[in-house]
Amino acid sequence: MRGRGAGSGVRLATLAAYRQDVDRYLRPRLGTVKLSDLTTGGIETKLIRAMAANGLASRTIRRAMVPLSRSLRRAVRHGQLRANPASEVEWSEVLPEGEERPKPTFSERELHALAKAAPTDEARAFLGLMAGTGIRIGEALAIRRGDLSETTVAIARTVTRGSTGPPKTKAGERVVPILPEFREHLRAARLLAAGRDPEALVFPNPLGEPREPRRRTTGLAPPGTRCGGPPPNRMARAPSILFADAP
Repeated sequence: MRGRGAGSGVRLATLAAYRQDVDRYLRPRLGTVKLSDLTTGGIETKLIRAMAANGLASRTIRRAMVPLSRSLRRAVRHGQLRANPASEVEWSEVLPEGEERPKPTFSERELHALAKAAPTDEARAFLGLMAGTGIRIGEALAIRRGDLSETTVAIARTVTRGSTGPPKTKAGERVVPILPEFREHLRAARLLAAGRDPEALVFPNPLGEPREPRRRTTGLAPPGTRCGGPPPNRMARAPSILFADAP
């Protein structure tokens, strides 16, 4: 099970990601600035605008701001600052939404073609299920037989770095309907798991354990929706990467 940082209420994996962002983005740009000298303008200029000028995506910049803002809130709470300068950032001025590159989308035809190109029935059902629901890869890998109905998938857990645990937030626990045109893949997934214990994984590795999410397999979403993954021609390699079945 994934643990949480002592007293922080934040998962250890999330804390590790925060530390990575601090080392990669915050320390090089703000590391020499004294806490008492840190201002909203300084954050906007030295961090946000500088990251944007280096071609970093809005999502990456906003993510890097999370550990900074949390740390500054803590400084306010302990009397080291009178106010949190990160809370006054004017996002619409320093990072206009139109500056971010449009993310690729998939058509229904492309998604069906992608699933059809999968090397096995299991990989085909997996990709079709993700495409028809828009669930995250870790959520799809954590699906158990009892989570599947004829038209919906219940999401109650996710896989991260080989371990299974609850979604990040309570809102992550939900029942997701699958688009009618992709229900054949849901039926295929149910057939794959037929006869298994309701708690058994639908898409386990050969040892019956959760498969490890890999970056190249992320990015599927229902037709026409924005998608953060690679374009369809690169996504065609995803089934082979995820379902390599090397114990």
